[in-house]
Amino acid sequence: MFLLTHPRRNPLRWSLVIFAIASSIILTTMMISLSAGIRESSDRTLDRIGADVYVVPKDLNPLLINLQRFDQGGSILDAIRSSPYPPIHFSPRSYDTLFINSTDLNKISEISVYGVVPEMEENFGQFEVISGQWFNTDNDPVREEYRSTGIVREDLFTLEVIISSQLSRNLGVDVGDTILLSSRIQGGDEFSYRIDGIYSDMLAGHGEGILIHLGELQMIKGTHIQDTLTEILLKMDGRDDVEQLIQWSESDQFIFGGVVDLHTRGDILGELYGFTSLIDGFSAIVITISILVSLTFLTVILMISIKGMGKELAMLRAIGFSRWSLMFHLFQESFLNTFLGGIIGLIFGVMVVKALNSLLSETMEQLPTGFELFSVDVVTLLFVIMIFTVISTGAGMVPALISSLKDPSEAMRGESR
Repeated sequence: MFLLTHPRRNPLRWSLVIFAIASSIILTTMMISLSAGIRESSDRTLDRIGADVYVVPKDLNPLLINLQRFDQGGSILDAIRSSPYPPIHFSPRSYDTLFINSTDLNKISEISVYGVVPEMEENFGQFEVISGQWFNTDNDPVREEYRSTGIVREDLFTLEVIISSQLSRNLGVDVGDTILLSSRIQGGDEFSYRIDGIYSDMLAGHGEGILIHLGELQMIKGTHIQDTLTEILLKMDGRDDVEQLIQWSESDQFIFGGVVDLHTRGDILGELYGFTSLIDGFSAIVITISILVSLTFLTVILMISIKGMGKELAMLRAIGFSRWSLMFHLFQESFLNTFLGGIIGLIFGVMVVKALNSLLSETMEQLPTGFELFSVDVVTLLFVIMIFTVISTGAGMVPALISSLKDPSEAMRGESR
């Protein structure tokens, strides 16, 4: 029986069957792994940063890179610190731009800058120093002096920065070299800064950027009177403290409720999961269409293949093979070959996903470090295996059932014509 239905009798047809199901499974694997990758990578990124609460300008998504500015940042931070649920760690940030001049290359360009308070920022993991060291000083003398006395003292500038790895490569500078920073491309005061370290940014990926003392950035930009901040990271004692702080921030006791939003880690993931649910919906449509097309194509191919064996099948019926025995053997043969196509598709699907992740990490500079858009986990593998098992079963069952129900004499007459 095996010899009668072996795929070597119709190598082209069976090759088409294997190719069709493999292509369908590759597409299915990619679609399912897309939303899974976004969810898992977002989860890892937030874990790496380590903030329980993100305080950002009103109605602004906290994961956007180019944050808008708002005033009274220090006052907002003070209000949160003096609340009934103060954070155990916090970090104020100011996002802005400065003009950078590499003294070796004499190259001037506008660059993204994060102003941070070094000792506070060290409690969070968005910026990881990969060469050199973190800021030498553990405080922000310019900012503290101004906030306590109202006097701007440029002699307190530390003149130290940490630059991104991409900026280091583009400018050809390293730890120990100097760069010139100013607020304007021409006519602004230039400050010579020493590079203490080189960092990677979990959110900004491989983009160019600089970390500088928050107070020095505000003094250079002339925003010290406004006390401008763009983002505040908070780390709380526990989940209950996070929920109570959020509730307090939504009450009348927090006078800055109309200025900023407080987002928990769960809030951010909820927004991302909402986005991935749209991807899942689109994926479900694509997968359903792919399955229907595959089933139709495979059924037609298998029907043509089995029709070509009508005489052999009729002879087997004539010598005593039962309908169910024939149906089982036909189904077994078609199932095994379509299942083989599914296995091949799954292997190549995983390879394609890994290749796409590698390509995107190299070409998309703004993709967060370690962020993978596609992820194949155990759940994805099991779902894909279930998909091609269903396709294999459906594609093999229909032709086998139809062929087994044919009358032997009718099949013999069909073959003799």
